[in-house]
Amino acid sequence: MVFSTYQIFTSSDTAGVGKLAYSCTASVPVRITLNCVTHTCKLQHGSSQANYEICLDPGCSVVWGDGSNGTQPFFDPSPPVNRPVMVYFYGRVSALQDLEAGLYSDTVSVTISW
Repeated sequence: MVFSTYQIFTSSDTAGVGKLAYSCTASVPVRITLNCVTHTCKLQHGSSQANYEICLDPGCSVVWGDGSNGTQPFFDPSPPVNRPVMVYFYGRVSALQDLEAGLYSDTVSVTISW
């Protein structure tokens, strides 16, 4: 996921979008979780950290995670057989964080269970 440029003096969150693809050889329920849950997602640049969330909807009302701390996993009860499924996800970096200029990054583990 790539975020747009963060503006430290604006009161609007900074948005990002990404996608993940998976394919199944059988139509079995799929559950996808992230190790990054509410208030633990941090983009790093040196000693500076930016809080952010990964969401399952563009308005970020459903935070993607492992089901803890108010997050929800992605769930597909019946995926198509041998066809790619695209999961679009959305991010937001909270506004009004006092951040140093630079490139920020994070690594998030994704677990797919079927």
